[in-house]
Amino acid sequence: MRNGSERNRLKLSQEAGRQRMDSDPPKTIDRSPLTGLPARPPPGWAAFLRRHDGWFVALFLIVLTVAAYPRVFLKGEVISPASILYWYPPWDRLLPADAILPKNNVLSDEIDSTIPEVEYLREQILRGELPSWRDINSNGTPMFWIIINQLMVAPLLLLVLIFDTAQGLSIFALARQFAAGWFFYQYARIMGIGRWASLASAVAFTYGSFPVQTFGRPLSFQLMLLPVSLYAMERIIRQTSLRWIALLPVLLHWNIVSGFPAGTIYCFYFLVLYGLYRLAAQPGRRLRLLGLFVLLGGVAVLLSAPALVATTDFFKSFDWSYRVERWRACLPWISLTTTLVPFLAGNPGRYGDAPELYYWWFEHGVYIGVLPILALCASLVYFRPATGRWFFLAFGLWLFILLFDVGGVLERVIQYIPGLRSNPNTRQKVLLYFVACILAAYALDDIARGWGRRRLFRWTTLVIAAVLAAAGFSTVELWSGAPLTGFVRAHLWIQLPVILVSAMILLIARMKGITSSAFKLFAIGLIFVDLQLMDKCALGLTNKDTASDSQRISECFNIQAFSGWNPTIKPHLYFLSTPGISFLQDNLGDGKMLSLDRAFLANTPLYFGLNNISGRAFLSTREKEMYRIIADDAFRDSPTQFLFKSNSSTRLDRQFVDALGVKYVVLSPGQSMDNLLRDDFLRQKEWNHQLPMAPGTRLRQSFSAPKSAAINTVTLRVAEYQLEDAASLSLTLSDETGQGTAAESKGIWSPVRGSVVFEFPTYTFEEGRRYVAEFTVDREAAGSLSALCTRDVHFISGGELTVEGTKWPGDLSLSMYRDIQWSSDAVNGKADLTKFELAHRDDLVIYENKNAFPRAWLVGGLRYATDEEILAGLKSDALDLRRGAWAPIGEQPNIGDAGKIADVSGRVAASSLKSSRQTFEVQTDRDGFLIVNDNFHRNWSARIDGVPTPIFRADYNFRGVRIPQGTHVVEFTYRPPYLYATLAVSILTAAALAGGVLRAARRRRACRDAMAVG
Repeated sequence: MRNGSERNRLKLSQEAGRQRMDSDPPKTIDRSPLTGLPARPPPGWAAFLRRHDGWFVALFLIVLTVAAYPRVFLKGEVISPASILYWYPPWDRLLPADAILPKNNVLSDEIDSTIPEVEYLREQILRGELPSWRDINSNGTPMFWIIINQLMVAPLLLLVLIFDTAQGLSIFALARQFAAGWFFYQYARIMGIGRWASLASAVAFTYGSFPVQTFGRPLSFQLMLLPVSLYAMERIIRQTSLRWIALLPVLLHWNIVSGFPAGTIYCFYFLVLYGLYRLAAQPGRRLRLLGLFVLLGGVAVLLSAPALVATTDFFKSFDWSYRVERWRACLPWISLTTTLVPFLAGNPGRYGDAPELYYWWFEHGVYIGVLPILALCASLVYFRPATGRWFFLAFGLWLFILLFDVGGVLERVIQYIPGLRSNPNTRQKVLLYFVACILAAYALDDIARGWGRRRLFRWTTLVIAAVLAAAGFSTVELWSGAPLTGFVRAHLWIQLPVILVSAMILLIARMKGITSSAFKLFAIGLIFVDLQLMDKCALGLTNKDTASDSQRISECFNIQAFSGWNPTIKPHLYFLSTPGISFLQDNLGDGKMLSLDRAFLANTPLYFGLNNISGRAFLSTREKEMYRIIADDAFRDSPTQFLFKSNSSTRLDRQFVDALGVKYVVLSPGQSMDNLLRDDFLRQKEWNHQLPMAPGTRLRQSFSAPKSAAINTVTLRVAEYQLEDAASLSLTLSDETGQGTAAESKGIWSPVRGSVVFEFPTYTFEEGRRYVAEFTVDREAAGSLSALCTRDVHFISGGELTVEGTKWPGDLSLSMYRDIQWSSDAVNGKADLTKFELAHRDDLVIYENKNAFPRAWLVGGLRYATDEEILAGLKSDALDLRRGAWAPIGEQPNIGDAGKIADVSGRVAASSLKSSRQTFEVQTDRDGFLIVNDNFHRNWSARIDGVPTPIFRADYNFRGVRIPQGTHVVEFTYRPPYLYATLAVSILTAAALAGGVLRAARRRRACRDAMAVG
């Protein structure tokens, strides 16, 4: 009995000890770098800050956040990359003359998806509906429960609902960045790293290139979750903290639903390897802790059950073919150089000699600051072993091998791993960035504690020498054929002082140690300034060829240009409105619009509440085939972006376009339906700049022929036309070598198109050969014109523009095309576009389709056929879709009698059109079928007068139901059958987790009380 009593008492003592550790986590003991003994705590404020370092770090990070985003806090602006739209029409007309654009280099996914999705969700929730189905985009698609839509992160939803979308997203971005730095500091501290090194590396992690430049992407949120999750794991391993046992499944759940499945895979495999490494160092507790972590991971999966099941169901028919070769992606070796001196690779938006480096900042760069990088290199020589450090070194080496494909690891390993081979592994930079910051924290701590002994000196020297040699070779190879550009020289003038000061700090630390608080704060401030300079110089340095290095630097730091340092805009400009958008909002109703050539409008980057059938989405093979009815090359530019061109490949004359409910077709300013009767050989993109052309002016635009083709028309877009005689502007086309044929044409002013047109009988180009288009205004001409062009960006392949013999940094906005004769499969041998009438001409050109079908209509009968026959029939207008509908032959047993293809007298009125529920009042004089021109999906159900009725796939991908004679109410509802079951699993799991944690807390409290009584 005595032994049993002693065992119980010992058990109670252990439980109480764990409770004390949970309530008061152990602090790392600061030791003297000379004696190794515990250092005496300094008196006064220093002691206070040491006791309350968490609060000090929080305040410090808040101050740095204000310094990084001053216009958010001082001017009430909101964070948004949407300002990049101001470079393009029609948005350029909204920008005040004295306004300065934020110079964003932010990825476009934020404005392509996040902003419109969040605003749409907010609007629907405020209307009292959770939109499982999004009805206004892509002809209808599943929405809320699908992980890729990144809409289920609770803090994001809460902030957006309490504030608005603009303010909520901004607060969420700033809070996420703050939490990343604070928990990075806490994790570094619990791993035994000193305060100074923890804070310095937290600043590098929080304000480095990756989180700052991609603030709106799910990767950034998952990056923030890494230090929080590791801190939670450490608290559980060290102290069995009940609070963190309860929070870890929530953190993992947020990782799952934050919107980037590949990022979840990357983070999870990293956390699993880290957990296994840490558990290996826990003798006697390994199996118990392993079981606990497996349980918590399972809880996270069950909490995410609705999203996981919905996403799996969504991707069942998804076309993954374009991702087959994604595993081949690897970083170029120039990235080794650009980690320390990023702009040796040139302008972040560089074109021309190295097109693969376009936007290298996002695709290739991982920059944490000069001082952390130099300290990291030094630590490979002066190395002090520490808990966890070996793991991060090994994992960092693995990432290096993976990202640079050392030894062909991609071909030999990655292509056989399902979770990794479907995404570009270069996106594991998110892990490399985090690991680099952790290793930098250890390295800075080595320096603060006295550097340590030299270990593995020869081996590490060889490794550093090899890496530097590879970086140097790639740099020399890049710049061997040309001198450094003015942009690179100006950047080096700015960064070289940072490099020198950082090296001096390391030298002083090596000789005298780091003891002064002022010295430590100066070093941290240098890291922050370094990161800000790198971010701001990427956006602020001018690329004018005529500017000197000093002029470039002066312009970069001009006080007025500071407004362009941050991706912020005024709140009232967050959701833009133009005359064209207002017209569509006022007149579209329940119809749909189709936008040609305009990705930013087709994708609704800023929420307009407009039904459209273009944009960016994850698409099934069936949906892709449906959009190819409209245009065979709808996916030419991107496998997930269905955009329709204003050329002969977009067949708006087909009745299928009418059946889709396309009420308005939107074109760029200056275009007309004539654009659909020609094929482009070359077309320059829109740009907001212009060149004045007075009498005698000569413009020379060279280019490489993208293909062999014959053209008969050239247009030069102009911003302002004042010539009295358009024929005084002439164009000469010729081979650049002067050996080929030349052709000359006089201009014809076309005010409808906003361009000068040059017509040729024919001019033939040969693929790959260089040609010259020379525009000349006669010296005797009266008036002037301003030609549209680019500035600092070349879109024409191999293009070079000169003005009066002086090189211009851009290209002309011109088009070359041939008018076409429609093939014999067209209606009556030609395209009939008379159904389109001009409805609006201002910032946008909008044509109204007078033959557009309503949202739903009645047909008399069906024609059964295979999918291939249905597609062919829709392309050739083989069936009048107002009288009959196509149905898959495999559905004939379920649908029954096909009926007779005939007109139906009746009425269909939409009484309610919500995102996931549609109600129609139907009156018909005979039995027939009701067709709704939204996407079919197996999770839609239908009721007629409250009685369930089957839905079939009509006209390849519409929804259809059989409707009896008479007056009826037809209700369609999108409600996945698994939704309630998975929600029940999620709720019960959350309740079980809460109950288990509360029960454990009561047991610990009882143990503590028993110890107190004893």
